[in-house]
Amino acid sequence: MFQLTNEEVDNWKSQIVMSNSIKMGLRRNPYAFTELGVAMLSSILNTKIPVRNLS
Repeated sequence: MFQLTNEEVDNWKSQIVMSNSIKMGLRRNPYAFTELGVAMLSSILNTKIPVRNLS
């Protein structure tokens, strides 16, 4: 997971109809996942084995 740069945020906002940061609720640059990170997270969330609490 990484935080988008100002340039990446500007590019991203230009692709959205509602580009007003206040209406979007953005005060800081959002975080994003790489394509590999999404695949890894998806494989964890789709598992049928329960996760036990280790604390």
